[in-house]
Amino acid sequence: MAANDNADTFVFYPTFLTSIEAIKNAAMRLAMFEAVSNYGVYGTLPDFTDTDPNGLLDGMFLQMRFAIDDAKAKRSTNRENGSKGGAPKGNRNACKNNRKQPNSTMNKQNNPNVNGNGNDNVNTSSNEDKAKSVSRFVTPTLDEIQEYCREKGLNVDAAAVYDHYTANGWVQGKNKPIKDWKAAVRQWARRENEFAKPQHLTPTIDGRRGTDVSATGWEDFDGSF
Repeated sequence: MAANDNADTFVFYPTFLTSIEAIKNAAMRLAMFEAVSNYGVYGTLPDFTDTDPNGLLDGMFLQMRFAIDDAKAKRSTNRENGSKGGAPKGNRNACKNNRKQPNSTMNKQNNPNVNGNGNDNVNTSSNEDKAKSVSRFVTPTLDEIQEYCREKGLNVDAAAVYDHYTANGWVQGKNKPIKDWKAAVRQWARRENEFAKPQHLTPTIDGRRGTDVSATGWEDFDGSF
C-alpha cells in the first residue's frame, strides 16, 4: 500500500517477529507480516480468506492487533496529558509532581513580588528575613574576644572589655545596642592607644609643670593651677 497522510507509527514488539517466524508456510508468513505492518501504519484490517481458509492467521493477528491498539491508546493518553501540563491524578508521575508543587506554591504565597510600580520583582518576605538576620546580635565570650585580639594583634585587656560591656548590657553611646562586637573591640583599642600617648603638660605660673589640658579635655579642666 502506498504511503498517505493517514500513516502512523506503531510498536512492533519482538514477540510479533517470533510468532511470524514460527509460521512454516512462506506465503502465510509474508501475509502475516504485511497484515501487521499495514494495520499498524494505516489501520487496515487484513483478509486471510485466500491465504488461510482455516482462520489460523486470524487468531494470531487478533492478539497482535490488541497489543498495537493498547500501545497507541497509551501514547495518545500521554500526549493529551502532556498538553494539559502533566499526568492525570493517581498516576505515579502525578504523585511526584504533586510533592514538588506545594513548595513552589508556598514560596509564591510567602514571597509576593510586588513593588510600587506594580511590577512583580521584589521579594518582601525575603528582605524581611535578611533584615532580621543582620540585626541579630550574639554576645561573644571572653575566649572569643581574647582570640580576636591575638588574631588582630590588639594590645587590649580582653577581660576588661568583656566585663565593661557585659555590665552595660552590650550597649554603647546613648544605650545603643552593639551590632558588631569586633568593631567595639577595635574602637576600645584605639582609645587605649590615644590615652597611652605621652602627655603634654602645660607650665603653671610658678614654673612647675601642671595638668595636660589636651589629654583630659577642657570639660574636665577646673581652671586651677
